[in-house]
Amino acid sequence: MSVEAKEMSLETKPVLGILAIISVVAIYSSNLVVTRYSVLNGLTALDLTALRYSVAGVVLLPYFFRLGVRDLGGLGWPKAIVLSCLAGAPYFVVFFYGLSFAPSAHAAVLNPR
Repeated sequence: MSVEAKEMSLETKPVLGILAIISVVAIYSSNLVVTRYSVLNGLTALDLTALRYSVAGVVLLPYFFRLGVRDLGGLGWPKAIVLSCLAGAPYFVVFFYGLSFAPSAHAAVLNPR
């Protein structure tokens, strides 16, 4: 890599970092508001949970195959099944169901991300 390329990459790293921070703040801050709006206007807690996990599953599928399907990247199938049944979808179903009764400000206090 040439000196010019190194200088260029050092100059773009802070800009990329700032863009990443702005993106994360925008996504996280709009998440609870959009979820509350969705719950109040027709989507059920099960709909939102299915949407959340299907999008995440599609995005992470290449990473899943790279880590290994056989042992889930060292986690193991039994532990992964227990984690997904106890700490995965049921948590978000209850959380999204609760948003139909409480304002999103309360959800932000109880569930900071």
